[in-house]
Amino acid sequence: MVMTEGAVTLREIDDENREAVIGLRVGPGQDRFVASVAESLEEAAETPQGGPGTERSTPLTSRSAS
Repeated sequence: MVMTEGAVTLREIDDENREAVIGLRVGPGQDRFVASVAESLEEAAETPQGGPGTERSTPLTSRSAS
């Protein structure tokens, strides 16, 4: 799949695309601002209601660069 810079698409994560999704990375220097995809999927599974107003399990300031 070819994506242009700035293009965003939302798709369901399934068994066919899970590994590709987990392989996504942010740009250099951005990893300190967001969790990895694997961490985010784990958190979503633990807290499926998620959304605005829910507490984060790990503050961004405590995340270390991978």
